Amino acid sequence: MFIMKTIKRILSVTSAATVCAVPLLSTSVVNAATSDQYDTYAIYCDVPANSGVMWANLEFEYTDMYEISSHVESFGGEVYDLSSGARPNGERSFAASFRANGALVAPGTLFTTKLIAENGFTVNNIRTTSFDADRNLITNNPVTFDVVLVGDANNNGVVTMADASAIYQYVGNPSNYGISNLRAADVNFDGTVDSEDAQLIQMYDAGMIYNF
Repeated sequence: MFIMKTIKRILSVTSAATVCAVPLLSTSVVNAATSDQYDTYAIYCDVPANSGVMWANLEFEYTDMYEISSHVESFGGEVYDLSSGARPNGERSFAASFRANGALVAPGTLFTTKLIAENGFTVNNIRTTSFDADRNLITNNPVTFDVVLVGDANNNGVVTMADASAIYQYVGNPSNYGISNLRAADVNFDGTVDSEDAQLIQMYDAGMIYNF
């Protein structure tokens, strides 16, 4: 879904694994591309091999978000998301719940949550929990999260034509031209980094679209 509204703030993101509350976003810089843009982020929830996870939850608090949505990855299963009412401090809370088709053995990504950000966007206290096939809480929580600024292929905190160029070089000669952040380079979320992702960044940089 591409949307239009005036915005020009990009927030630098630190990603981490968590079993408890973690402050996430702290620094803001101006996006040099255009003054009419949203920022798109993605939170990937991952598990290692032999995790035994069958249920998992992602929760966080946020301000000034236009849209939040979650979708399952290669494991299949189901994911449900909901946003609650306002919190006393003016923030809102978000929770997504994932259910696998059975206790997981293979490593991979459970689900991805896409965030389309308003001006002044912040996310705080990202946390995950997980449960085994008997619905027991896994105290040594194996579910980690990775937060990326979608389109920031060179991992410098802004989305520009340089990211499109990096993707074109990678597609043309991946052995000589690596990508700093392959997840961020997968702009259309199809699991592959290719010229379509670079083209979307070019459209974003030109102001033809306002989010990914």
